[in-house]
Amino acid sequence: MNCFIVSPFVIVLFTEVIYVYENPREAVRIHLQDRARLVSDPHVRNELLGLVFENASDAMLVLFDGRFVECNKAAVELMGLESKEGILGKTPADFSPFLQPDESVSEEKARSMLQIAARSGSVSFEWLHTKKNGATLRVEVRILHIIFKSKDCFLVFWKDTTSLRVLENRLSSLSENLPGMLFQVRVFSNGESSISYLGGKIPFLFGYSAGDFPMPLERFFWGVHSDDLPLILRTVGEARAGQRHWQCEYRLCLPDGRILWVEGNAFPVRDIDGSVVWHGYLADITQRKDLEEQVKEQLHLQEQIFDLIPVPLVLKDGNSRFLQVNLAFADFLNLPKESILGKGPYEVFPPELASMVFDEDRELLRSGMPRMDLERKVKDGRGRNMWLKSYKAPIFNNSGAIVGIVGGNMDITAVKDAEAALRESEERWKFALEGAGDGVWDWNLKTGDVFYSNQLKAMLGYREEDISNRFEEWERLLHPEDSRKFKRAIDLVLLGETVAFTCEFRMLTKDGNWRWILARGKAVEVDASNVPTRIIGTNSDITERKWSEALIHHQATHDMLTNLPNRPLFNDRLTLAMAEAQRSGKKLAVIFLDLDNFKNVNDMMGHVVGDQLLLQAAERIRGEVRDMDTVARMGGDEFTFLIPLLTDRSEAEDIARRVSNVLSAPFIVEGTQFNISGSMGIALFPDDGTDDLALMKHADMAMYEAKKAGKNTWRFWS
Repeated sequence: MNCFIVSPFVIVLFTEVIYVYENPREAVRIHLQDRARLVSDPHVRNELLGLVFENASDAMLVLFDGRFVECNKAAVELMGLESKEGILGKTPADFSPFLQPDESVSEEKARSMLQIAARSGSVSFEWLHTKKNGATLRVEVRILHIIFKSKDCFLVFWKDTTSLRVLENRLSSLSENLPGMLFQVRVFSNGESSISYLGGKIPFLFGYSAGDFPMPLERFFWGVHSDDLPLILRTVGEARAGQRHWQCEYRLCLPDGRILWVEGNAFPVRDIDGSVVWHGYLADITQRKDLEEQVKEQLHLQEQIFDLIPVPLVLKDGNSRFLQVNLAFADFLNLPKESILGKGPYEVFPPELASMVFDEDRELLRSGMPRMDLERKVKDGRGRNMWLKSYKAPIFNNSGAIVGIVGGNMDITAVKDAEAALRESEERWKFALEGAGDGVWDWNLKTGDVFYSNQLKAMLGYREEDISNRFEEWERLLHPEDSRKFKRAIDLVLLGETVAFTCEFRMLTKDGNWRWILARGKAVEVDASNVPTRIIGTNSDITERKWSEALIHHQATHDMLTNLPNRPLFNDRLTLAMAEAQRSGKKLAVIFLDLDNFKNVNDMMGHVVGDQLLLQAAERIRGEVRDMDTVARMGGDEFTFLIPLLTDRSEAEDIARRVSNVLSAPFIVEGTQFNISGSMGIALFPDDGTDDLALMKHADMAMYEAKKAGKNTWRFWS
């Protein structure tokens, strides 16, 4: 990795990319096709560094042998010169008054600062320069020491701090009349701290004057109420540790015995000497001012607060001229604030954007209606494309007349890029799914609209125009028996109990048939209350699978020859019937039947004739039982009947009699007459057993008793 530092840029060369950081809020990532060349080729590297050097927003100069040998455009402009020739070859003292503000001689102080930079690698300090027109220029100077051809070379940065000093002077004059207390606390790198400034009326209530500063930080806590002191110490400690905003409400005990409630706020700012300066304010909240007084107090701090807001903000008059802009807006235009104030859109924006902004302002001033949804793609002052979401609102005076416009702009480039990436991803996703035969749907819960893909409609036989984009269409096509199941599955997602659902149901096709559908859905967007606002999913046609599952289930539970229930299904139904009989207090009967003389027919005529005889016997038996009864083939020539909900054993005997009679009639198979009969054993629940094994065993034993009695009859177990 190679690293080059050129304020305000930090350039880091990795294996595959260059990172260029500016101010250091933003980073531009540049992909390299020939990374080896960039690292190894000094011409390429020097060209890049030269480009950064020349276009830096801060003044940059190179000092060699005590004289400036190179500078950028920003340095020339800062000094009010026409070209570099006005700087090159001269010493720092040539652009400075004889004495600096600390009474040191400029030439001697410059030499001293270079010596410090040579020893420590860098140094920062404040300096006064004299511009070509004689005006005094206050700058923050940073010097970096570099060894070039075995000699000391210095990279010098100038940052104009003149306006900052003007603001400090304004703040000082304002602070004298503040009702609360303005303060500055400086925390040095060695951990020591002191109060460097107090302003406002509260300090005078404690008897402090300007000559008391700086003073130890402990004096800051003397007037704090003893009950609130632990809170103050804790919050101050947390703010210092995290270098973040401090805010606290507490009580002050005034020398005259009065208690004053205050609200304290402070923000840390790192100074050029490495110390941290906490700029803060104590507001007297003992007697709240009415709304008008609060507004007045806020106006005193308007410029400072306005500049602290990171979103570009503007105030305009009725002619669309800029009355006030914050630093974020000036940074967006890449212009000094002072060069924007008093100008209109056509003087700061490109023509197309200026015309759009001016027309919007004119319509807003006419209608008095705020605009909150102005999205636009623009270029900032550095030529970067970005998306902005702008809002504007009218400013009214006490009479209700519109006197100006307040506006703001939010950078939504990242959001737009993410939306574009999401759309592209969704298109790929939908293409892949539809290529696999699945239909795609996208439900916007805020509007009620549902996107149904062409494949989803086609799998039901519909054309694109046959189904509208409303959720009611889904409900219309849903099978009535599946409606409750589907609603229960989707409600779990809508209520936030789960983020995804899977449900199988039937949907109506265009030709009037029903197709089985497997729907999978997931909530992909939620609101602030975690309530879904968008659900996307797929529909798969599983009709063939359902048919296969039904066929497999039927084959697993039914006899292949007679299509009667088999032994496992009979046992399941017997278990359920016993439970129902126990609840209802009724009886049930298990009848075990064995065909008489069937083995002789099967042996003489073969299995084909035997199977036909079994089919006819099964059909006759099935016709003599009730719809609620079960007739099962247990194997060979054995059948069992389940007769539930009996009140008396005579009902079972009546069914046995009918079956015996119907089996006694001749059977005709392939033109040949056969005579068979059936011997049956009957066991009753709960009389002959309270579990399925006992009932089956006793019915089987009763059947053998019927065989012994001469066949073609039945016997009860008890």
